[in-house]
Amino acid sequence: MKILFVESYNEYDATMFEQNFKPTIEVWNKVKCGEILNVDCEGTQEQLKVQALEFDNIDKNFIKFIKSEICDYDDLKHANFYVIEE
Repeated sequence: MKILFVESYNEYDATMFEQNFKPTIEVWNKVKCGEILNVDCEGTQEQLKVQALEFDNIDKNFIKFIKSEICDYDDLKHANFYVIEE
């Protein structure tokens, strides 16, 4: 399972990443190759920490559980992970 992890100290940066880059396998591959991604947040270039991670079989129901029961909605605005469908 491929995961794209986006983290910033600024609120809404993970949300801005999702809106600007649409987490896809192409973006995952660019991050995996070491390209630095910046998101234009209201006219300024904010540096995000973006990681391409890969794990062996993880049940998608477990991911749903983590997102709904453990993750805090406000925290997901600046640090979030996206399951990348191939």
